[in-house]
Amino acid sequence: MQEILLVEDNLGDARLIEEMLFDELERGGFHMRVADCLASALRLLEAAESDIVFLDLSLPDSVGLETLYRVQNKAPALPIIVLTGNEDRQLALAAVKAGAQDYLNKNDLSGGLLVKSLTYARERKRIEASLRVSEARFRSLAELSSDWYWEQDAHHVLTYMSEGFQERSGIDPARLMGRAWWALPGVTEGPWETLRNAIDRREPFHDLVFRYVRSGAEAMHISIGGVPINSGHGFAGYCGVGKDVSARERSAAALRGSEERYRHVMDAARDGIVMLDAEEVITFANRRMATMLGYEQGGLNGQKYTSLCVNSPTPRELTDLGGEEEGAGISFSRRDSSILYAMQSSYPVYGKDGQHAGTLVIVTDITEFKQREERVQQLASLAAQKSEAERANAAKSRFLAAVSHDLRQPMHALGLFIDDLRSVSMPAHTAPLLDHMQSALDTTYTLLDAILMMSRLETGMIVPNLMPFSLEPMLGQLQHAYSGVATKRQLRFAVCPTSAVAYSDPALLQRILSNLISNALRYTETGGVVVTCRQRGDALRLEVWDTGPGIPQEYQEAIFREFYRIDRADARGGVGLGLAIVRSCSELLGYGVRLSSCLGRGSRFYLEVPKGTLPVSTGGVDALLTDTIADEPLSNQFEGLRVVLVDDDLVILERTCRLLERWGCIVTAASSGPQAEALVARLTAPPDLVLTDLRLDAGEVGTDLITRLRLRLRPNLPAIVLTGDSSLETAREVRRAGLTLLYKPVPPAKLRAVMSKLLET
Repeated sequence: MQEILLVEDNLGDARLIEEMLFDELERGGFHMRVADCLASALRLLEAAESDIVFLDLSLPDSVGLETLYRVQNKAPALPIIVLTGNEDRQLALAAVKAGAQDYLNKNDLSGGLLVKSLTYARERKRIEASLRVSEARFRSLAELSSDWYWEQDAHHVLTYMSEGFQERSGIDPARLMGRAWWALPGVTEGPWETLRNAIDRREPFHDLVFRYVRSGAEAMHISIGGVPINSGHGFAGYCGVGKDVSARERSAAALRGSEERYRHVMDAARDGIVMLDAEEVITFANRRMATMLGYEQGGLNGQKYTSLCVNSPTPRELTDLGGEEEGAGISFSRRDSSILYAMQSSYPVYGKDGQHAGTLVIVTDITEFKQREERVQQLASLAAQKSEAERANAAKSRFLAAVSHDLRQPMHALGLFIDDLRSVSMPAHTAPLLDHMQSALDTTYTLLDAILMMSRLETGMIVPNLMPFSLEPMLGQLQHAYSGVATKRQLRFAVCPTSAVAYSDPALLQRILSNLISNALRYTETGGVVVTCRQRGDALRLEVWDTGPGIPQEYQEAIFREFYRIDRADARGGVGLGLAIVRSCSELLGYGVRLSSCLGRGSRFYLEVPKGTLPVSTGGVDALLTDTIADEPLSNQFEGLRVVLVDDDLVILERTCRLLERWGCIVTAASSGPQAEALVARLTAPPDLVLTDLRLDAGEVGTDLITRLRLRLRPNLPAIVLTGDSSLETAREVRRAGLTLLYKPVPPAKLRAVMSKLLET
């Protein structure tokens, strides 16, 4: 007898269903209990077992799928048939998807339909239970297998992965759920087109291998196979097994690599490979061997090896003398009768019976090696020449530096002599002569400085010292340095103020701007020169404008070459190195100097420099590389000024002492540091200024002397360093010491201006 639980709040419908079943099954075929609400139904399920439930989803105390879920929770194994009206069709379908075995429309009920639905529902429930048991057994079996089990739904995304996957791969399956195989994280390559085609056609697939990259571990190769699964509603997805085939793939890759290497060695090797039988007949020759002798591939097979050799021992003769022979010289006759020179290595091959069965011969064409040897010799010769040229360049630079230093000393003395001559009463006609002497001295100094700078740039001896720095002090120095020149030439000269901070080499950048300004002032007859700084994004554009004659288009590239001048008869001076130094310095810094010019109106040179951020201002006087040439009139501003003068050149020491004394200074002169310190110790009043040469005798350095005097006297004792060494390394050394630097020869007007400025701070 079937125990039926009918959950229906409409008693009329309940009686109708009971009568329909009675007509079909009679009273002895079933026993029906009726509940008019969900609570009553749950109590009846708990009190007694039922074989099937007819469930109305619209009850006084529960409506919709919640009703179904609560009955399922109470009796999970019980088949349920949902009763619905015409307006509840969608709800009924949802209930079936949620696990109900069937649904019936109350308006279409009949006894036969009820019995049929009852029978089918119980059978489907039984089959589902059986399937669940089978699935549980299968999954347990999969967990015990070396493979793992997986499932994906109809949308191709993974919904289940057995625990064996994590055990064998170390990958948490949760990371893969909800993704298609081809969309898994870490998948780099795979047979995805084949897999998609199989899924689209609902066909099984087998042994599709893809590569999975694991974080912190070796990549693994996974093989998957699957079959489509269907439910009562059609295609439901795929299920299948996977396995780790990394070892197999590694072995296969190694085998493929070995086969590939063997094929390349045999068919595309640089050397010829020949296999001979016991009678020295060629049984195999690779493509390279055939090509070397002028034959098509396979054209050597069957020929006697000795017939190809020219007065050379055969492999058999060589091996008879002592087994394997490597690197024996041999010559062959090519098909066109030319001679091939080669090296051959012979390896005897023995059969299973231990008897000689043949010989493996490797033939190397030594022509290519001879060519390589010649090329190596050429390269070695070129390298030696390059090294010699570099040594010569370095020697040239050292020579020029030494010459520069040695020349600057007498040039400095000559400048002092000229100033001495100006200070004494002389005939009026000698004044122009002294001016010409000073002009010649200035030109010689400029040429010497430019040649030395170009030499350092060409030999790579100058390395940029990049740092953030404010442009305003440097531009102010340039304005102060060239204002006098502009005034003498009756030109306007302006430097626009700026608060910008650049990131560059200040010495090299000042050299660039100084050369551009000097050129502009030299070739401008009327109007003037303007220096500006404009911001362009992350860069600063420095521009030098002039109202000169302009530069024709055809010369705008040539003017940057060494010693190039558009008009060599031009009497305005210049040696043709200024713009060459500008280009070399800018290229060293990684900038490009650009030029725009209009004939009759003027020119504009400009370059872009990276912006910088100034950390902390150090303050103080920065007269490094300044070219101040102000010509202030003599006055009594230095009257009674106590100066310590140190120079190991006695002529320069004497002339500089006389110059300072004419200005009213009280000079303590010394030719060395220890002498200067001894004299200072005996002074009754401390000095106001120290003026010293940088390089003194016995390796003594003027900056060290200043440091010792400051420690003895006062930390901020004003000091000026003079030197004939114009290298940037020297300039940076003095900069680090926080001192003012002047290059010999120093014009007296320039020395006076710098002393005045230094004593004001």
